[in-house]
Amino acid sequence: MDATKEMMKKEAISRMLRLGLHPNAVQEFKEEGKLNRSEGPGLLYWLTDEEQQIVKRFEKDHNKVVYHLIKTPTSIGMLYNILYVGAEIEEWTLDNDNLMAGQQLVYVKNMDADDYSEFGSIGIRRTVAGGLERTW
Repeated sequence: MDATKEMMKKEAISRMLRLGLHPNAVQEFKEEGKLNRSEGPGLLYWLTDEEQQIVKRFEKDHNKVVYHLIKTPTSIGMLYNILYVGAEIEEWTLDNDNLMAGQQLVYVKNMDADDYSEFGSIGIRRTVAGGLERTW
């Protein structure tokens, strides 16, 4: 059975709480659908218009609900690590097990070389600033 958008949003809120994202980021997502991104040492920022368009396009193309972005500069380009909940409920248990192990399947959008954008696993950790940081 595939989840509805509302079910995916509830699961996203659950994951945000499990990850220990700052309460303001969780509340803004829950009440307004507003997303935050983590940058640098896990500092939280609201999305720019361009970032919001990236999220809307991704959600539409892949039937996912995005709940957070991690912006990471690398030698191969500026990466947006897109954390999402998919419609496949049977995958949620594994997703949550991975979260607890400090990793997650995400979509990595390479802003400088779109051909390198792909789904893949990354390491993540919560920071003292209330955001997330990509560890690998």
